[in-house]
Amino acid sequence: MNNWSDSMKNESASAPLLIIGDSIPLGAAEVHGSEIVEYVQPTCVDLLKAAMPTLDIRIDAEVYRNSVSVRQELEQIIARHQPRRVLLMIGGSDADMDWKRFVLSDGKIARSRVAVEKYESNLRLICGRLMETGAAVILTDMPNHCFALKGPYVAKLTGKDIPALLELSGGQAESDKHLIHYRNAVSAVARDLQLQLIRFGEALDSRPADEVLCADGTHPSAAGHRVIAGCLIAALGQPMAAAEMTA
Repeated sequence: MNNWSDSMKNESASAPLLIIGDSIPLGAAEVHGSEIVEYVQPTCVDLLKAAMPTLDIRIDAEVYRNSVSVRQELEQIIARHQPRRVLLMIGGSDADMDWKRFVLSDGKIARSRVAVEKYESNLRLICGRLMETGAAVILTDMPNHCFALKGPYVAKLTGKDIPALLELSGGQAESDKHLIHYRNAVSAVARDLQLQLIRFGEALDSRPADEVLCADGTHPSAAGHRVIAGCLIAALGQPMAAAEMTA
């Protein structure tokens, strides 16, 4: 397996770490449309920087960014950053429900924004292209959402009985089973391409949802960002610091 710690040692100390991601590395707590209206502080990136102050961390992230948009923008991202080390923090927006379609269809259409087969195919192409450029790549899984929080949140925005519609579509249990396919997909890519995989989504699952997620039931809270930071720091070879972050 591609050892991230070894790549860190072999690279020049000045080589930056590029995080390609969605709203999580941006620290979004609440998003309206494409605008972040509330932020978490400190973010997992802030905590990573504090734990590893000599590491030059750069972020190329956008709200709702997924495997489709990264694949479309990848050459521009490579040209902008010429990355040697990449942390790929996408997948949450692929697996998340297309809430607009769900609401407009009165719960009749409950599906992810990007089909799992497309997500896996895109991820393989993205990783392959980055590796062609000589970049060391590390992958992450994605967080789950909590319908007990998300349902009332969307109901308040739309005026519809979203919790009832969610139950009709199978509720949290059905959503959890669906998410497994996406986590299995990124695991398969990591295995086949011999890349390290940070399972911060699974780590978040081990904590109460109302502790690690914001009021929208989707974005990680400050406590959630501490859990994510612990996973990132551990993967970068700092297990003692990671233990402190998750305590």
